[in-house]
Amino acid sequence: MDINSINKLRNICQNMSVLCVEDEESILIQISRMLRKLFSDLDLAADGEQALRLYHKKHYDLVITDLNMPNMDGSILSSKIKEHNPNQQIIIISAYKDADQILGLIQNGISGYVLKPIDFKKLFEQISLSVENISTFKIIKHHNEVIKEIEKQSLLNESKYILDPITNLYNYTYLLDILSDAKKRDAILINIKGFRFINEGYSYVQGNQLLMQFASALKIQANKYEFLAFRVSSDNFVIIKNHVNCSCESLREIAIKVSTPLEKQGFKISDEKDISVHLRVVMTKASSEPLEELYKTINYAKKQSLKYVMYKDVFDDHQSAKEIMRVKGVLESSLKDNLVVPFFQPIIDSDGNVKHEVLMRIKEDALKEDYLSPISFLQVAKDHNYYNQMSEITIFKALEYAVGTDGVFSLNFTYSDMKNSEFLNSLELFIVKNTLAKRLIFEIVESDIIDDMEVANSFLNRFKALGVRVAIDDFGSGYSNFAYIFNINPDFIKLDGSLVQNMLKDDKIHFFIETIIKFAHKFNIKVIAEFVSSKELYDKLLELNVDSMQGYYIGYPSKNI
Repeated sequence: MDINSINKLRNICQNMSVLCVEDEESILIQISRMLRKLFSDLDLAADGEQALRLYHKKHYDLVITDLNMPNMDGSILSSKIKEHNPNQQIIIISAYKDADQILGLIQNGISGYVLKPIDFKKLFEQISLSVENISTFKIIKHHNEVIKEIEKQSLLNESKYILDPITNLYNYTYLLDILSDAKKRDAILINIKGFRFINEGYSYVQGNQLLMQFASALKIQANKYEFLAFRVSSDNFVIIKNHVNCSCESLREIAIKVSTPLEKQGFKISDEKDISVHLRVVMTKASSEPLEELYKTINYAKKQSLKYVMYKDVFDDHQSAKEIMRVKGVLESSLKDNLVVPFFQPIIDSDGNVKHEVLMRIKEDALKEDYLSPISFLQVAKDHNYYNQMSEITIFKALEYAVGTDGVFSLNFTYSDMKNSEFLNSLELFIVKNTLAKRLIFEIVESDIIDDMEVANSFLNRFKALGVRVAIDDFGSGYSNFAYIFNINPDFIKLDGSLVQNMLKDDKIHFFIETIIKFAHKFNIKVIAEFVSSKELYDKLLELNVDSMQGYYIGYPSKNI
């Protein structure tokens, strides 16, 4: 672990308390030396009974405990702590042979575990994850307090829809509503440079305090020039107004006049001296699609380390403009000529039954049977607002195909799909009308669930009520915490392909996959392995009791089943 990582984590941990429980004195000394570098408030205990006495006298943000100890072991200690505080973050230290017992503890809600002999880098990573969970819990609590404050101010119900709960500025959803009329507007995007390091260096709660103060100051500056202010993501703010006959230079001057006072202002987020922010500012003039242009420009500005950039000055440095125009032409033709089609890749169950995952393809030429895979067009489709329409077409064509079969089909949904209410209404109507629910599986990727649990839950609960089953795709990517699984309650988890591909040459990945499978089966969740490309992988996964497999060894995607 490098000194910068330790310092960042120490700043977050400065107001947190830790209880460390270990009966082996030498190990306790080693762990305590590490913890004292991070936490100023650390208590030590030699067994579960001593730890429990300390716990009842004092609040601890984090408990780190050995599993096998005299008097009271870590399992009983964890259960008693969880009875007292179900949200308590607990890290278990144990050996490989305790895998089954660890699974039982996961069921009871422990935050994570580290295997013996202790890899202190892994312990540091697990502590980082737990600290992040603690910070997230505090953020949620803070958000609830903000929402209660908004309600106390007797805002209209409509305000709850159009306002960002942290900053009280207009939110991203309301901005999309305003821009839907496609009128030409002048727009400025203001990015707080390095905001992530403010969160990591202080805390997420203090980061939110900065956002609230910054938003208030931004609104004052925007009002001077009759712009509306919005918060569109964690560190990005947009101000817009209907286009007036002004030059690019005039818009640039307004952007400088708005941003300069914000950089000079000090923001108080702790007892230390006020901190200032550094901004990156991009602009677009007379645009009917300002968000697309602003996002493209801010990406360019970041790569080129530029402070002020006008959209008209941007060129695309990912691909040549000629290639982008060619791909855009293919996408536009595919939509116009109805050439977006679903392909189907088989998923074979351990009992021999077969279901199919639906995959997007484009027929490049209406007269030829040549199809493009997403790798050749996906990024351009997302960057230039084609993807959502293509995704809807793929899904509805696959459902129409499913009506004429008795097969089971697995469909992929992105975050934007889950937020598209008009699409979801049409989807629900089609599923109910054709009695398809029990033959459908909806896949969403793990990162989309973690990024916005509320949106994911709303989407999944709506269709689970109809009988649709749920799969979490790319599960295990980044070695994520298992805790959120209890909120989603999926029917399937699909192992991240990179894990499956490397399990034969990495014993730790092999053990991790084995643990996931055991964990899933404890809760009657079936496990699907993707990227199964060889008989050797197939046989090894069978040994681990995986429920289903998918990959080129099983079958290639095809237009027909």
